[in-house]
Amino acid sequence: MNKIKRILIALFPLQNRIIFESNPEMACNTMPVFEEMIRREINKNYKFAWMVEDKSKYKDYKIRNVSFVEYNSYRTFLGRMQWQWYRATSKCIIFSNRFQSKLRKGQLVVNLMHGMPIKSAGGYKLYDTCDYVISSGHKLNQFVAKEYEFPMKKIISLGYPRTDVLGYRNDSLHKLGLLSFKNVVLWMPTFRKHKTHNECDGTNYVSGVPLLKSSKDFDRVENFCKAQNIALIIKLHPAQDVKEIKKYCSPNIIFMNDEDIINAGSTLYKLLKESSALITDYSSVYYDYLLTDNPIGLIIDDIEEYKKTRGFALPKYEDYLKGSYIYNLDDFFAFLKNVADGINPDADDLMWAKNEWLDYHDFKSTQRVVDFICDKLKCN
Repeated sequence: MNKIKRILIALFPLQNRIIFESNPEMACNTMPVFEEMIRREINKNYKFAWMVEDKSKYKDYKIRNVSFVEYNSYRTFLGRMQWQWYRATSKCIIFSNRFQSKLRKGQLVVNLMHGMPIKSAGGYKLYDTCDYVISSGHKLNQFVAKEYEFPMKKIISLGYPRTDVLGYRNDSLHKLGLLSFKNVVLWMPTFRKHKTHNECDGTNYVSGVPLLKSSKDFDRVENFCKAQNIALIIKLHPAQDVKEIKKYCSPNIIFMNDEDIINAGSTLYKLLKESSALITDYSSVYYDYLLTDNPIGLIIDDIEEYKKTRGFALPKYEDYLKGSYIYNLDDFFAFLKNVADGINPDADDLMWAKNEWLDYHDFKSTQRVVDFICDKLKCN
């Protein structure tokens, strides 16, 4: 395949084409950048191509100069040729999940990332194979550089485009049928047991979520949430095995995945904006949610086990992440009761974390990122 790439580079010049990638498709940090480029009519002079699993899903998508290419097309020889041609001849590649390395001089490759580091990258390295990595705060850049072995000078703090929607109210609760609840709490644990391999980071919880170890625990949480009129939305990490969680769902404990939210006409970050609080653990959503000024609960009952398995990018978790630490069900219920009563005892600590780790609080990160890319491409 390397020989094919060299032939393609020798035969075909760079074209005014931008490739976009995210997982889920057309989401994360990449989608706001794409939409802003459409708004600026950059697609008049550049062709846009989205990496997707099945391009037939987008056959009715009608925007000028926007097409779709299947990233799994490598399964056939012609498919591999097509995909490598796209990569070798596109002037710019913008991605946030599936890594795309720079193939030739004159090509601009920008990694928007899908989260700033809390947990260890787990052996995933960027090295010096793209032009820039976008971060949400310069004080976190040192951990990005170390974890991914990427040059510090190429890490640019502009803020994450996906967080811009956190500054504006929306109708996601209506679209998702959640208006009848007094409070909506979003629980987003990072994955422990990966759905495609046997390794487990931290504790391998039977249900797929930490803390709750049996149906009796779920019943207790359901009864508590019902009494407080709380909807507890469990949104598992895309890498997590979700087979078990669905059988624990109930009227006040609701499992949602990306597809559920998208099919309802909303997005995960719009739902985050309308939520009353976040519960997480070692997930990078922590940094993003700081922009809401809402309570954050951190379930860290397996932190010692997690340190021994996956490990952390941060020197000491407790020094960097602020919020309500949750070690057991009593802590869990205390956090939810505070949310129900409109109390945020960690407000000052969370404000410190917001100011410490995030360089921008103006919800204009998409504009900054697109300005930066356009300046490099000279397409303003």
